[in-house]
Amino acid sequence: MRERHPRIGGLLLALFDDPQSTKAWSIGAAGERAVGARLQSVTGDGVVVLHDRRIPRSRANIDHVVVCSLGVYVIDAKRYADKRIECRIQGSVFRPEPPKLFVGGRDKTGLVQGMDKQVDAVRGVLADVAPEMPITPVLCFVDGLWVYGRSRSRLGAWW
Repeated sequence: MRERHPRIGGLLLALFDDPQSTKAWSIGAAGERAVGARLQSVTGDGVVVLHDRRIPRSRANIDHVVVCSLGVYVIDAKRYADKRIECRIQGSVFRPEPPKLFVGGRDKTGLVQGMDKQVDAVRGVLADVAPEMPITPVLCFVDGLWVYGRSRSRLGAWW
């Protein structure tokens, strides 16, 4: 802001908050750091944890990758402080539908579908060296309120 508006940049910064995109990135980064610290505590003894890996030919990244004897886990950290997180089963016995992920009442099933790009990137890297290695996508929610039936829990959960 100061570079684009040298004369009034300081005043603009004092009067206006950060843009929403900056706030959202900051909140997300806090969630990534929390998950990263927790994962770092399990490294060693055949467990390797990689953080913040860029997807080639893309602006996207993978928050965390865990490699162990059971396979590779691609982890995307999401921080939804005090938001209600639930998996809704919809449809009927005769017309079943896939479950949907809701966060704060909003359909966030796209987060689950978005993991495909990250898994494909890891699969591409492993194609020549370990093509049969199982790769598991994981959504990790930080500070959310998981809904189990009619109860809520602050415990972190893996999707």
